[in-house]
Amino acid sequence: MQERSGPRKRVGVFEYDPVSGWKIDATKAQGFSDYKAIRYYFASAGEKRTFDSAPTRYITDVKAEAYHCPVMDQDTTSKDAASCGDYKGVRYYMCCTVCIKKLRENPAHVTANAKGINPLAVVIVKNG
Repeated sequence: MQERSGPRKRVGVFEYDPVSGWKIDATKAQGFSDYKAIRYYFASAGEKRTFDSAPTRYITDVKAEAYHCPVMDQDTTSKDAASCGDYKGVRYYMCCTVCIKKLRENPAHVTANAKGINPLAVVIVKNG
């Protein structure tokens, strides 16, 4: 998929399948799409088609990130987070692939567990 405004230089790679929320190994991906200068990999061809038909449904405006699984109420790291999901401007990196399903089913309830967590601010650097 190319952006509607025309192709641009790729500036990053997202480590998670935006449709499933699961961490994805690029060497095992079943496809990829470049959208707004970011490459997104997919676990299946169906997820790629789903994303390509409506990318803005899966790409949200993230203002902060929390390396904390609000479902299990435990801290994670960029190395061990198995999934990620966004809610109200915060991207939560979660401990397993089951937790992303629970976050999507009832995000307000699940994120209530993260009340004491201070998300990291996301800084976007635009290059020239």
